[in-house]
Amino acid sequence: MIAGFRAIAAEPRLRLLIGLYGAQCFVAGALGVFVVVIALKLLGLGTAGVGLLQAACGIGALLGAAVALSLVARARIAADFAIGLLLWGLPLLLVGAAPTAIVAAVALGVVGVGNTLVDISAMTLLQRATPPEVAGRVFGCLESVIVGSIALGALATPGLIALLGVRGALFAIGALLPVLSLLRWRSLGAIDVGAGVARERVEALRSVPFLAPLPLETLERLAAQLVDVEVPAGATLFERGDRGDRFYVLRSGTLEIALPEQTKIEEAPSFVGEIALLRDVPRTASVRARTAATLWALEPDDFLDAVSGHARSRASADELAVTRLGAVTAV
Repeated sequence: MIAGFRAIAAEPRLRLLIGLYGAQCFVAGALGVFVVVIALKLLGLGTAGVGLLQAACGIGALLGAAVALSLVARARIAADFAIGLLLWGLPLLLVGAAPTAIVAAVALGVVGVGNTLVDISAMTLLQRATPPEVAGRVFGCLESVIVGSIALGALATPGLIALLGVRGALFAIGALLPVLSLLRWRSLGAIDVGAGVARERVEALRSVPFLAPLPLETLERLAAQLVDVEVPAGATLFERGDRGDRFYVLRSGTLEIALPEQTKIEEAPSFVGEIALLRDVPRTASVRARTAATLWALEPDDFLDAVSGHARSRASADELAVTRLGAVTAV
């Protein structure tokens, strides 16, 4: 636990993300109280109104999943996180300003959308920013922050209502996340910019059929671990029978792959070296640079951890290995 908090303290992105996520959980705890108070005291809907407003949140959460899927292609996850925070706070301000049953139902549906956006984007961003060696501890700390913040929000809200009234409390709690989002908008945008540095490498990995199913955060982690390799024309990348030490993604140039019964030509974009790693066997072919070639190399542990830990990726890799080499891969 101490190591997790140290990792959070040492990484500005983690401090920002967990701080904002904690603020959202505080508002979530407050909302648990507000749903009851809005239905019973502000709108006079009775106990059935509590269920109605909670159902509106649930419907919004389902819609939020569809919205999140449509936004993921933009690769601006930090911006989506900020939008989700805005969708948590602004509807509460609207309910405070126009307290009617229709407004409350629609507003809480929008909160449900924001809730899904925040959950998906926050978890993705945290996996991006967390060092793998302390990931479990950091997420343990995160769970503590989540539970503590929700409890704090639920405990603070009755006192706030007693002090400011229902509508005043809605304005106070509703303003919290929009204000924090606007204040930290530039910092959140910097997280997306930082992630975009490796975009070319991520897309190169995504072009490999058996790596394409991997989650975005896994691809970004692999992209950060790629090593540049330059091979002059005529030079050997590896020989048949060598120990499999790396997986290679061909960025530019042409490779000549000498198999026992044939020679194949691979042009960029392509990849080589996966069979020896997946099957734990010596290299099944010799690979030379037909022209000057530039490649990215991935160390075996990084490669195997990613592929073997994902069922679709591993199945696709095994299928491709059999297709590429036929009987040779059965050894």
